[in-house]
Amino acid sequence: MWLTALALLACKNDHIEPAEQVFQGGTIYLDAGTPVDTIAVSGGVVVATGAAVEPLVSESTEIIDLDNGVAYP
Repeated sequence: MWLTALALLACKNDHIEPAEQVFQGGTIYLDAGTPVDTIAVSGGVVVATGAAVEPLVSESTEIIDLDNGVAYP
């Protein structure tokens, strides 16, 4: 949940840095909590999850389809 808040705070800036990578299309476990289906990563750090990922996607973002797999970043 705090990752979503972090992404929302970043969106308040005039300039939003795009995510380097987006992982989607599977089940992603970040911790013992509820899994998510999409994450954005920049500098090796998860910067957003779920719907908060969309504003961080640009032409330079690498989109990685998990093909219904499971990820543990």
